[in-house]
Amino acid sequence: MPTPIRPKKKKAKIFLFLLLLIIAGGAAFQYYRSKNPEKFIEEERVVVLERFQAERPLMGTLFSITVYAETAEKAESAMTEAFTRAATINQVASDYLPDSELTRFNGTAAGEWFAASDDFLTMVAYGLELADLTNGAYDPTLGTLTHLWRRTKEAGQLPSTPTLDEARAMAGWEKVEADLKENRIRKTVDGLRLDLGGLAKGYAVDAMLEVLRARGLPHALVVAGGDVRCGLAPPNKEGWTVGLKDYNNELNEVMTLEDCAVSTSGDVQQFVEIDGRRYSHIVDPSTGLGVTDSLMATVVAKNGLMSDPLATAACIDPRFFTELSAATDIHSRILSKDQQQISPKFPSLVPLNTQKPESE
Repeated sequence: MPTPIRPKKKKAKIFLFLLLLIIAGGAAFQYYRSKNPEKFIEEERVVVLERFQAERPLMGTLFSITVYAETAEKAESAMTEAFTRAATINQVASDYLPDSELTRFNGTAAGEWFAASDDFLTMVAYGLELADLTNGAYDPTLGTLTHLWRRTKEAGQLPSTPTLDEARAMAGWEKVEADLKENRIRKTVDGLRLDLGGLAKGYAVDAMLEVLRARGLPHALVVAGGDVRCGLAPPNKEGWTVGLKDYNNELNEVMTLEDCAVSTSGDVQQFVEIDGRRYSHIVDPSTGLGVTDSLMATVVAKNGLMSDPLATAACIDPRFFTELSAATDIHSRILSKDQQQISPKFPSLVPLNTQKPESE
């Protein structure tokens, strides 16, 4: 059996001597430093972050960014990149653009596989999953119905029963298949059209915040109409002050939030009256017409991809949120003319006169 190799005694003594010398030298250095602190004060770099803001019209609303950065150049460059990212998503998800990815998919025949981008596949796959979880309270396959409802609002006249029934027959989240491995999507019935209007802005504000974070600017706030995405809190603050409107569309309360998303949906501003009855811009899957129960829903969730469509779902079926566990980190406040449904862990609200909101 081989004998373990051991250093010679002389080498061992030298090693021990060097070790003791290092220890003794370190102790002497610390003693000298304690007696002469002015010689060893390291110059600390103090970073001062300034507030910058920019806005741009996108997706039929106004997008805005508030960010804290060291220089205007850094802030402006990052915000420009974030807006460009949102414009890219709009080119994917818009049903108004004739050459968007969504428009091209809607033009495919039943059974035809469509090669999808990562953005499109993510939005569609998540929308289909959410439709299943909410039992259709949010459904991205209502495109034929939402287009019919747009024409209905413009004409001020309800569609005929056969026209409505035909459009309703073309909807249904179980009629779309998403192949995540091959990045492709297909529909199983002709005439089905996707509509990502209740999800795309939430996805966009998430993506914009990720751009800002990647550029070293985590203290940021992105707002797109009723969708708000909060990054890390502003310097020396607990969070971003987000305003909340009441059922009468008046801003009178605020909440302080960090690293989450807030989305508000309802018919307080967007509605139409036909034959003396009020209809929301949100289509009820069960009728194919605008929602008639006047509601305003606010959802706070981990990100905009969750909060945006869930705010729509809350207007369709408020009961869905009474069954959600607080452990989901999804919290809601749903207002009607006469009552309020609020989840136990919804963020604390304080009167507006105590704080000025960063967003509303």
